[in-house]
Amino acid sequence: MQTERNTYRVVRLAGRPIIATPAKPLALRLAGLSQYPPNTKKRALLRSALRLAAIGRIDRLVARTSATPFESGEDFGFPEWISEARRLLGVPAAVATIIWPQLVRRKRVYVHLLSPAGAPLAFCKIGLDAVNAARLRNEIDALTVLRERQLALTSVPRVLHHDLAAQHPFVMYEPFPSDLKPLKHSWGELAPSVAEISGDIRRINRAELERCDWWLRFAREGWRLSAEFRSDVEHTVFPVAVCRVQGDATPSNIFRSRDGIWICDWEHSSASGPRRTDELSYYLAANHYQCLLRPAAMLDACLLRFAPARDRASMEELALALAFLCGRNDPRALKIASRWRSPICAHRQSAFPIEPASLPYRAP
Repeated sequence: MQTERNTYRVVRLAGRPIIATPAKPLALRLAGLSQYPPNTKKRALLRSALRLAAIGRIDRLVARTSATPFESGEDFGFPEWISEARRLLGVPAAVATIIWPQLVRRKRVYVHLLSPAGAPLAFCKIGLDAVNAARLRNEIDALTVLRERQLALTSVPRVLHHDLAAQHPFVMYEPFPSDLKPLKHSWGELAPSVAEISGDIRRINRAELERCDWWLRFAREGWRLSAEFRSDVEHTVFPVAVCRVQGDATPSNIFRSRDGIWICDWEHSSASGPRRTDELSYYLAANHYQCLLRPAAMLDACLLRFAPARDRASMEELALALAFLCGRNDPRALKIASRWRSPICAHRQSAFPIEPASLPYRAP
């Protein structure tokens, strides 16, 4: 017999799944909806609309009730997976809220496990292909190293369980604090945490660089970038400065809480990333639309911030940090790299310069 805890209310918009929550009772459905992260104004508005629709009992306009959160052909074996998750947690009555990434082709799902009363028990990432399996493995490695360092200023997720050898690898994390807020336009507040996770700055030669995973990704994807940018990266003077980088330092992964700074999502982390990668990643994310709509102007802004003297060493550090982000297909970095100018041409002015005062924050 079908039980309430195995029945889901699945929201689909524009033909793609968004979130699936327990169908009943209403309090548990609302607890599930509260797990949808309001990282942007659009997502916050959607979460509020779904909550109001559920309370007003009109969410059937965008949601269906089903015994499974997945359509036929999409289910990777969820019933077996959640049974194992309940066993690992020691909570046989745990219920699940499933959230899909904005890009379904990312081949993963996120699962929030809740108690029957709606209290968070765990957050899980499930990889559905080899690419996601490798990223989860990299995240586990990075978090293990950071936990051993006993960070004083920065909190990172604690892993409760993981099985990377399963057909569909997964990682189960402790619930995040309920008071987390995205940290936006606050590099001064974030910088000490980035310095803490970076650890010692090292210098490596070309042979060592070419063994780094991020460099291999850039080498595979670099053909899409401008010849001028590729040439400047290739002709970097060695040794180069590297350190531990988070690799995706955007406000959607960095939060402020009563206990300090939380940094999540370490799938792109590297122990030997260009030392200014996280600062650049945060800066580009803070200027997201400028990067996409006015990349030439944003390149000038990056030069002003990261290489104000247009000296070779600073330009090379900026280029390497961009290369790291381009290797993981960051759309903002790809736009900036497409307008790259070598140090020889660096003094050429943009047709649409960005004034320093218009930037979210200035260089420390």
